[in-house]
Amino acid sequence: MKVQFRVEGRPPKGHTDRSMWSKQKDKEARLVGKLRQAALQAMRRAGQQGCFQSCIGLELILYVPRPEIEKVGDLDYFVTGVCDALQRPHPNVREIHPCILAQGNLKTPLLIDNDAKVVSIRARKEGIPGKRKHYRVVVREVEKAGVTPLLVPRAPHAETKRRIPNASKGGHSGIHGRPACRLGPTCERRSKTSRR
Repeated sequence: MKVQFRVEGRPPKGHTDRSMWSKQKDKEARLVGKLRQAALQAMRRAGQQGCFQSCIGLELILYVPRPEIEKVGDLDYFVTGVCDALQRPHPNVREIHPCILAQGNLKTPLLIDNDAKVVSIRARKEGIPGKRKHYRVVVREVEKAGVTPLLVPRAPHAETKRRIPNASKGGHSGIHGRPACRLGPTCERRSKTSRR
């Protein structure tokens, strides 16, 4: 079972100096309200009542205009913001923003009642040609057996390969100037060029 939904704008940010539910965090609180409203509508469409009781997988894709892909914010803050917004506000938050209070489902967690159940996370930013940023959230049940915990894809480390001149004739190539032999690390064959 999975529930997915799209929200205009960016996700709320977690890890801020004040709660994103608070009246003092007007911008973040409004983003919390938008996310919860979209999640509630998606739950009704999918026929999902209440939160998932099993382990949970979360996917977040943020679509951002290409020039803003670095300026929009840190991806890990958005993941935290989505998880926190789907749960209840912390009891220590005294002044909840009116836009969240108006929804009437403040004390009801949506899809995730405890983010300790989240065992798999996939998150990424994607550059788009347009100007309207938006994001997509997928929350799904995950079987307990064979779960791979916390998968946050990062850009793969690109190692630039540079061949040593004329080394290929002797069966050798190099990465960053270090000779490597196709016959294995114990091979002592080196072309004249690769010794330099």
